[in-house]
Amino acid sequence: MSRHYQFESGMSITGSNADVRIPVKPSEEGALIAGLYNGILKAKGFATINVPATSVDLSGLVADLIDNQGKSLVVSGSNDANIQLLINSINNLLGNYGNTVLTSKTLNTHQGIDSEFETLVSEIKNKQVAGLLCWGVNPVYN
Repeated sequence: MSRHYQFESGMSITGSNADVRIPVKPSEEGALIAGLYNGILKAKGFATINVPATSVDLSGLVADLIDNQGKSLVVSGSNDANIQLLINSINNLLGNYGNTVLTSKTLNTHQGIDSEFETLVSEIKNKQVAGLLCWGVNPVYN
């Protein structure tokens, strides 16, 4: 049976259905991911790294991930490249590539570029955009 851990700053439908839901501040995300990475390194007998301390106990999650190597999956909704690199490293440490992480099949549903969207919002605020036509998408929701 699978177990779902959810770390999030605001309640989501996914989080409300998680087995373990831990509310965190967005500013804590990087430290939590680094702490998870460090915990897995330690459990596997590798040298650890210095990471900021967090108030969240990750030992149960680390134990579950170690017990389910090659059958687990760690994901993050962050657009921070450094966080995604740590997530990739965690999945690699756990032997998830080729099992639960398949790189041969891609899903390109969200291909937006945040900086371009921020530029658009700025241009709208500065009245540089007279009108905006959106087809098949709600930019405020999506």
